[in-house]
Amino acid sequence: MIEDITEEMLEKLIANTDHIAVFFYDKKEKAEYEDKLDGLENIDDELDSHELPFVKINSRTIALDFGFEEIPSLAFFQKGIPTLCDVDLIDEGQVLKWILIEADLWVEPPVVEQLYLIESTRQELEWPVEAAPSLVMFESDEPQFYSGDLGDNEAVLAWVRQFARSNSDLSEEAEASGDEEEALTAD
Repeated sequence: MIEDITEEMLEKLIANTDHIAVFFYDKKEKAEYEDKLDGLENIDDELDSHELPFVKINSRTIALDFGFEEIPSLAFFQKGIPTLCDVDLIDEGQVLKWILIEADLWVEPPVVEQLYLIESTRQELEWPVEAAPSLVMFESDEPQFYSGDLGDNEAVLAWVRQFARSNSDLSEEAEASGDEEEALTAD
């Protein structure tokens, strides 16, 4: 649960903490912030795992003191300097990513070149698909078809990961050989 703090506590936290996320709200306008706060509560544990404090404060005045005119709002303070969140507070995944980027903790997930779930007959004409829906992965412009059960999430994920590993291995080999151009094309 995101801790509700006072103005004095906020001042101390900002002064003594390198990174802190702060949700500003006005208790009188519950309809304006309730859905957003519910979503933010879901990312609090994730931020705890990164040792990033996340607090909330019921004060329009303090938000205005920092130059935040809209309430509710989310800000990230890095060494006392605030940055206003520019993503939709309802989208908790984007909010988490924004906070982790601000804290220099974001790691891009491995890039899969192209992954398609074929559901239309138009796509079936372009590629040799035996049945729809089908899962197709493109590696070096060559389609790779998943032949297992699409309902088996673990098997599908393992299949996708094998491509991520092979792309990672190619990249590491190219970097080890010192061939920068090859490293770039392997990524």
